[in-house]
Amino acid sequence: MTKQLFNRKILVKQDDGRQFIDVVENETHLSWTSTVDETLQQRNVDAVITRLADGVFNLNWLGLRGAMSETMDFNRHTLVGVRFDSEKGPQRFTGSVQLLNDDGTPDLSPFTNCQVVLAFWNAFFNRHDVSAVTQYVAPEFIQHNPSIADGAEAFTHYYRVLFGSSRQFARVETDGCQCSRPG
Repeated sequence: MTKQLFNRKILVKQDDGRQFIDVVENETHLSWTSTVDETLQQRNVDAVITRLADGVFNLNWLGLRGAMSETMDFNRHTLVGVRFDSEKGPQRFTGSVQLLNDDGTPDLSPFTNCQVVLAFWNAFFNRHDVSAVTQYVAPEFIQHNPSIADGAEAFTHYYRVLFGSSRQFARVETDGCQCSRPG
């Protein structure tokens, strides 16, 4: 589902120094503006935008000098792509991506399933913030451990005993995609 990207500002930094603000308007349209030279931009350009995995999207469109294809991985905050320049031929590029708030600051709220799992784990198990259960766990949560009753309240009661220790994820996998522990 690409709807989670609609009308979100994305800071795109290519390793060659190019930097853009992309906005995915819907499943078939994209706008972008260079942060270095605002005269370099395209508005409401036809595009093919595909969700490849949790937090991983492929964007394809006809750019100012030729076809563009880039894959944005919001779990790893990475960018890989190829620019099919009509004069220079295909040029590969890499870089980073970051969602932005409306005011241009980095949006650090969980965006992908991996990031939601990490945010919950760190809040509940590492910071001992019981309110994380209300924020991230459905009241009718079905527990797959037969020793624990169903529901968010039973989850809280059972796992609260682990608050004396700290446990860290090294890696989370969801939907065939991996993301690393932040920091």
